[in-house]
Amino acid sequence: MGSSGEFCNLDMIKSKKLIDIAASFDKGSLRVFSGASRMDPEESVALANYAFEKGLDEVMILSSYYFPLNQDAIFDFYSFIASKTPSKIFIYNFPAHTGHSVSPETTLKLVDKHNNIYGFKDSILDMGNNSDLIKIVKEIFPHFEVYSGFDNNFTHNILSEGNDCIGGLSNIIPDYFRLWMDSLAIWDMAQVSECQRHIDKRMDIYTISDNFIPVIKKPWYFVKLSAPIYACRLIITN
Repeated sequence: MGSSGEFCNLDMIKSKKLIDIAASFDKGSLRVFSGASRMDPEESVALANYAFEKGLDEVMILSSYYFPLNQDAIFDFYSFIASKTPSKIFIYNFPAHTGHSVSPETTLKLVDKHNNIYGFKDSILDMGNNSDLIKIVKEIFPHFEVYSGFDNNFTHNILSEGNDCIGGLSNIIPDYFRLWMDSLAIWDMAQVSECQRHIDKRMDIYTISDNFIPVIKKPWYFVKLSAPIYACRLIITN
């Protein structure tokens, strides 16, 4: 229930139903982040606690949007939620949609105050903020996890001692991302470089429309139906 899950179109009943579905699967070693983003922080608390009761103890929460927030207000928003749930909270930073960015300094204050502020997904194309989070927060709190929100930043994130990438393209071509991850794990930089170039080209999918969500979901439709891969390429390139 993040951006691709269109959380903003879900009421509390539907959100809890999706948590039920996610909790019902045997996850093995797979980590599941439950989205708990709501305009009302009380509802974010309710979703985070509901997910925790269902065995999903990691939640990703976007800061309140529509009304612009300064850093003090952002701190108060997350601090309120963190004080009312045992769930591990991952700050979801998406300035293009909220109108503000959660600064590394504010994040550091939150992590210092709340031991359940556990990580950060940074959906900014530029890696500057991501790098600052690693330098400012992760160096003091090594357990803090920093994720990039755009697929092409995966290698940069890992080489900068971040934790990973949570993007959209990996849902369309998961096998290729597995190759990329495995190549980086064994330090096969020639293959890593080839994967980087391949993903850089595929990033054009985010520019097809101002609202990339329905665009990126169209290839998922073809993949689910096991359509020929060329059909997916047509959607991406046309």
